[in-house]
Amino acid sequence: MINETEVKYLAGLLDADGYFGFEFRNNRVFYSLILSAATSIDRFGYVLSLPERTGFGSSHVKSQRIETWAPITAWKVTRARDIEMLLPRLVKHLVIKGAHAQRLFDLWQAARGQDLSELEIEQLKAASKASRNLAGPLKPRKHPSWAWVAGYLDGDGSYMNKKSNGQMLVQATAHVNDRVSLDLLHKAFGGHITTRGKNGEHILDWRHGFGKTQTAFAKKFLGKMVQHSRLKKHKIEEILSIVNQRTCTD
Repeated sequence: MINETEVKYLAGLLDADGYFGFEFRNNRVFYSLILSAATSIDRFGYVLSLPERTGFGSSHVKSQRIETWAPITAWKVTRARDIEMLLPRLVKHLVIKGAHAQRLFDLWQAARGQDLSELEIEQLKAASKASRNLAGPLKPRKHPSWAWVAGYLDGDGSYMNKKSNGQMLVQATAHVNDRVSLDLLHKAFGGHITTRGKNGEHILDWRHGFGKTQTAFAKKFLGKMVQHSRLKKHKIEEILSIVNQRTCTD
């Protein structure tokens, strides 16, 4: 029901804005996959459409606790059959959360259907928290797929067109523990990685410009992104149009 290209895109979006964890009901453990996006970003309801598009899970819109924040659309998959069908396809494309998602899947398979003690529940919660701190893919990645890049940038990236000075660039932001994603982008496309936060160690930014000397890169990169992006396609189209106009006038 869902082709491999969209699985790769979803993997990128989940690496940015997804959650893999456990839920506990009646002393039993359930695997939970959740993808969230602000409705102000997901303007055309892509996340809301995922149950129909994929055949898995359910989606809903919920208000934020802080009134000035945009409502959130969430896609949630917890049904055991859905998890068993979807997760093996996702984990091989996840860059930040691949090993984590697989570790939780293995723990869930070992404990599912059992009546768990309070101690066992606490142990699973602790294991889940510790696992998330060990970011990385199932296997080392040499190159990212275009669909994964589009999904990841739709979540943790931004396409900037600074009209005050004409500067255009793409940026992605990650916590230092999740820098594997930015390292992969840097390896594949170049650009620069900088640090910020307390002692310059907590937050990392990857940036690549779309200046006149980078026109060839911009056309290829943005051309690929516009094919796969679901949430930020309008911004990509805006910058790509300027790049193409630049080419015509040169």
